[in-house]
Amino acid sequence: MNINITLLFTISFILLMAVITFLLYKRIGKWSINEHSSKEENEPSDLDEKKFGENEIGDLVHSFKSMETALTKQMQNVAQITADRERISAELNIAANIQVGMLPKDFLENDKFTIYAQMTPAKEVGGDFYDYFMIDDDHVGLVMADVSGKGVPAAMFMVIAKTLIKIRSAAPGTPKEILYDVNNMLCENNNTGLFVTVWFGILTLSTRELISANAGHEYPAIKRNGEDFILDIDDHCPPLAAMEEMEFENTVVKLEPGDELFLYTDGVPEAKNAQGDRFETDRMIEVLNKYKELEPEDALKNIKQEIDDFVGDCDPFDDVTMLMIKLND
Repeated sequence: MNINITLLFTISFILLMAVITFLLYKRIGKWSINEHSSKEENEPSDLDEKKFGENEIGDLVHSFKSMETALTKQMQNVAQITADRERISAELNIAANIQVGMLPKDFLENDKFTIYAQMTPAKEVGGDFYDYFMIDDDHVGLVMADVSGKGVPAAMFMVIAKTLIKIRSAAPGTPKEILYDVNNMLCENNNTGLFVTVWFGILTLSTRELISANAGHEYPAIKRNGEDFILDIDDHCPPLAAMEEMEFENTVVKLEPGDELFLYTDGVPEAKNAQGDRFETDRMIEVLNKYKELEPEDALKNIKQEIDDFVGDCDPFDDVTMLMIKLND
């Protein structure tokens, strides 16, 4: 909208200058006729271009013409800026469609657990993603990840990372072994310099044992049945694609019916309001406990509303991505 207003103003100003210039030329012509009316017809006129350019009126006309040239150039620059912004906007739309299109939308139905997730992309699309999938009848894969960078490159890297994790999970291995292999594959020909933080867990439904590995991602929050959410401080390892042959560590947690696990990206605690204040992890835990009695879907929707209320009219800089899973009684 601002670009269009500027362009309209520029065009109007150029037209105004052109009209003023024309009127000045016309006025000067009348002065010339009055000044030389008493001279003989065969006497040469001294209002030649050179002499006209040296008087004050000529200087004024010259200034108007210089201004017209400058404004024309400015109008061309505005048109180029408009085209660049439209191109960037189109690229961000492509990235957003890639990102949203890769996320699962059909939530797993199982009498042993309830799961819900959501992702809200920022204006400058990042590379957040979540995933959940049945590895087999007794194992569920859970993923929360955040690719460095913005736009199409981050979205494409997100697609690769998500695909590799899911494909590698189909073969035997614990989370640390799966992330080890995925990391090496991501490092191959990684000319972009991008990396991805990942929390990856495998939940065994028959035993309710959760084995996870954390590659530089945010600590998850866990709630035992009847208690409050707290951060689960697990082993923190470097992100994927940072360096080949990286080793990762497994963390084992035994869950019970009624227990819940909350996964998220840094867009939640780092959400900022107009005053520059961040949502912060402590406020996130407080809000989690405010809605701890709700089912995962309702809880996440209320948490997202709390984030929106805190941020206000500020455009979010980063994606906001959350996943919650609850073990049923």
